[in-house]
Amino acid sequence: MATTNAPQDPALPKFEVPLNASGGSTSKYWYFFFQGLLENILKPSGVVAGSYTNTNLTVNADGIITAAANGSGGAPVSLTAGTGLTATPSPITGTGSYSIANTGVTAGSYTSANLTVNAQGQITAAANGTAGTGTVTSVQLTSTGGDITLTGTNPITTSGTIDLEVNPGAGSNITTITQAAGASVVYNVPATANMLEVICVGGGGGGGGGILTATATSNSGGSGGGGGSISRATLVAALVGSSVTVTFSNAATGGHGGASATVAGTANAGVTGSNVAFGNFIQAGGGIGGVAGRASNSTSGSAGGAIGNLSSGTTGGNSTGTNTAGTAGLGPANSTNVQMPAMGGGGAGSSSGGVGTAGGAGGGSLYTTPTLSNLAGGTAGAASGGNGGNGNNGCGTTGGSGGGGGGGSVSAAPGGTGGNGGLYGGGGGGGGPAIVSSGASASGAGGNGAPAVCIVIAY
Repeated sequence: MATTNAPQDPALPKFEVPLNASGGSTSKYWYFFFQGLLENILKPSGVVAGSYTNTNLTVNADGIITAAANGSGGAPVSLTAGTGLTATPSPITGTGSYSIANTGVTAGSYTSANLTVNAQGQITAAANGTAGTGTVTSVQLTSTGGDITLTGTNPITTSGTIDLEVNPGAGSNITTITQAAGASVVYNVPATANMLEVICVGGGGGGGGGILTATATSNSGGSGGGGGSISRATLVAALVGSSVTVTFSNAATGGHGGASATVAGTANAGVTGSNVAFGNFIQAGGGIGGVAGRASNSTSGSAGGAIGNLSSGTTGGNSTGTNTAGTAGLGPANSTNVQMPAMGGGGAGSSSGGVGTAGGAGGGSLYTTPTLSNLAGGTAGAASGGNGGNGNNGCGTTGGSGGGGGGGSVSAAPGGTGGNGGLYGGGGGGGGPAIVSSGASASGAGGNGAPAVCIVIAY
């Protein structure tokens, strides 16, 4: 195909338009069409070529810039610092920076500080102060019940005292098991218990009965029974188990005193007090029963219980078999028995040549040390058949005191009866002798020893 170069405006780009072979009118038409189009679009707009600042422009409907000129720009920027700030430079008209202005306070640590703070929250002044003494205006304690009781002034608004009393909680209790409950008693450990405090006191031995003689010979009363021993242990409840069996070697009562003799030439010994055991953990031995009175010889006081980790029982008093009073059961006043809680009863009086004598006093019972108040023993029976007084009851680790010995009789009256031992573990007093030829029909019976006990404190 042939091409034709048509005449063009020298300022316009040149185009070659293909023509048909005949060079007909169609090719001419296209030539003039493009020629007119280019003249209208690409012809100079009159704007001077170059760079402009803050330019002001004029654009026609075809998007062609028809006018351009330098402008004057916007209003200048000027920034100044507000309260608490510093501007660099000041004012800032272009670039710059801001920083927090120093307040004049010296950096450091202050004690009980006095401070001044401005509206922007800045500390503008700081100085050390002094600690205030202050005054308590109200103090109050609140108890939720159960283990703690509050008494006294509560709340305290000026001055006063609040007392706190700790009470046993639901898992704390004290159980006392005696021979009266039987020879074997099952103790059930409370489910809430953590510890068990166990105290065992052996039973007191019964006092020996006095002798009944046909004539006024050198006869003697029965000796005092020995006091029971004491054991104590603290056990972990979880290691003990759910239950423990408490056993007594004698059922029902303590050591019986020797019975009154009604046949001349006879006398009856006292019965040994009961042992007590808390399972296989601890046990306490009972006091030995008093010796029966004799026609022509003295009777020695019976020994106390020997099995006890806290204290052994103490010995009962003697009946001399001569024209003297029976001796007292051993107690705290005796240097060999300091801190022995359970005491034996006193021995009975003796008669010789028809002269009646008094029984011995019961042995006392010690609380903890000789400087504290002790339990006195039972009083001695007066001459001519006076009865001995009962021993006093103790508490907890303090055994009861011994019963007093009965007085000897030289008349138709029977011999004096020995006093019973005090709870728990006190030995019975010995019974006084009597003489048939003086009209008496019976000697004095020995006093009963106090029963054994097991006390369990669960907490």
